[in-house]
Amino acid sequence: MAAESYIHNLFNKHRKNGILVDTSLMLLSVIGDADIELIEKFKRTKIYTADDYQLLKSVYRYFDKIICTPNILTEVSNFIGQLPEKQKEDVYRVLSDSIKIIDEFYIPSLKASSTSWYRRFGLTDSVLRELASSSYLLISDDLVLVNSLHKNGIDAININHLRGQILFS
Repeated sequence: MAAESYIHNLFNKHRKNGILVDTSLMLLSVIGDADIELIEKFKRTKIYTADDYQLLKSVYRYFDKIICTPNILTEVSNFIGQLPEKQKEDVYRVLSDSIKIIDEFYIPSLKASSTSWYRRFGLTDSVLRELASSSYLLISDDLVLVNSLHKNGIDAININHLRGQILFS
């Protein structure tokens, strides 16, 4: 119950500001929107299930905004490029539709790469740290990133901690 309370508090705290979505989960969302059966077939999403996709979509519905960065969207687009030709076009279309409803924020690479985080986590995660520290809840499957953010007082949640939780009642 303590974990549920913690999660509920985080969700309520950030509901209006929005949820910041990391690369793997944004890719899961796009792949699932295109073809839920593709989730377990595509090498970049096969660690997830249709239930994970449904969980992520329910999280999205709770928040007023879905936040993303150009870095993440570029990574997602590059991963989609690894799909077989017959699937790429549909999935790229879904990504394009998703971009229309996402609030996209840009952090200059110069700023993100001049932090100590950059040397440990790279550019995309440094950008995520900047945005998460400014009032967004980060959702990720990267446990090392999430734990590091927590140690620095920044709100983040690992999707694995949401499995089996009663999120909304």
